[in-house]
Amino acid sequence: MTLPNDAHTGERAAARPSETAQSDEQERERPILVLADHALTGALVESLVEVAGHRPVLPHRNETPLDAIGRLHPGLVLLDIDHQSAQDDTVFDRARESGSRLLLFASGGDQRALERAGEERGVATCRLPIPHREFAAMIARVLER
Repeated sequence: MTLPNDAHTGERAAARPSETAQSDEQERERPILVLADHALTGALVESLVEVAGHRPVLPHRNETPLDAIGRLHPGLVLLDIDHQSAQDDTVFDRARESGSRLLLFASGGDQRALERAGEERGVATCRLPIPHREFAAMIARVLER
């Protein structure tokens, strides 16, 4: 698991505790979009998201990832590195434009290639399988950014 370096250079005024709690709750309410290359991988990731206390969603049948991001405005997009949209700059751009965070994951392949892809895109990465508590902590860290 890796998180990208923080590219934010400006400072924000500290939020009051009630504002922080409210924004944390609002962030938790936003769905987490799962874009997996295989149904079994998608089901595994969905269950990890649920166990972490979030609401996983998938694109509707025949819905493109771009349309799903536009419709859902998810808090987080979990994107399988093997999914065709992981190579599409417009998916990353649309997610960022909608205020979504991104996390690239892989269930096989080269760990270094996954990390390199995450570094190039400026997104966190995660290798499956992963213990559910570690996954929940990873989601929390990504959503905090």
